[in-house]
Amino acid sequence: MATARVPGGLAGGALAGRYPDQLSMGLPATMGMYFHEEFLCVAGIGGYYANNQWYVTKTGTATVTHLAPQNAGDFGLYSLYPTNSFVSLGLNFNTMIMLGAPEGLEFATKVRLRASAFVDACCYAVGVGNANGASPYGAKNHKFIGIRYLNDSVDATAKNWYGVCRDGLTETTIDLGILATATASDNSQIFGFRRTSTGVEFVTYDLSDPAQAACTIVGEITTNIPTTALHPIITVESIAAHAQGYRGLNIDFFSLGGRCAR
Repeated sequence: MATARVPGGLAGGALAGRYPDQLSMGLPATMGMYFHEEFLCVAGIGGYYANNQWYVTKTGTATVTHLAPQNAGDFGLYSLYPTNSFVSLGLNFNTMIMLGAPEGLEFATKVRLRASAFVDACCYAVGVGNANGASPYGAKNHKFIGIRYLNDSVDATAKNWYGVCRDGLTETTIDLGILATATASDNSQIFGFRRTSTGVEFVTYDLSDPAQAACTIVGEITTNIPTTALHPIITVESIAAHAQGYRGLNIDFFSLGGRCAR
């Protein structure tokens, strides 16, 4: 059965799937970009990590550890443990995989703080950026779109996760309304974002019913969205020395995809 095209002019957003009922407009879903990591293996070829060959940047005694599943729903698990230092996973020596974040791009990740990790004087960030050796906060010139936990003081007080769009030294954030806790029980959270025609829309997923994982749109950021080349990145940094020095982030999966304009 044929579907007629529009007679003329432009159909803005067709490549990003804004017209799902018009099969002749835009790319089919199978032509969208797709990058997914389940962290099922310890190290790959040449000392890179996991299936997609992540490169590790670190200082001090920071480690990246492959863990056995710890809770229902885990399917591969990595732990980034920086003690009083810094560690990041970036894709293959800063290889850039996309220019900015094209309309239609979708991102999701499942993360949790390591059990009993301290929640102060640290920065955890997961998303797409342009630097392996820098966390996206403060005076660091880092382009980044993703989710971040930031507490830059030594006060033993947990903070909320935030959505962040950072274009160098300036940024716009949105409170995702979920407290980052470090407990022995499963405190995993799934966060994500969607690149729309006007900005970056941040979402959370309800894991009280994992089979459904209902999505909630928290809000949209329309400023400080980088347009330069970006790649997947995960960073964990101790901002200040701590008496215990115990900080860490567990990540279950990292996923980029969508029916992108390309």
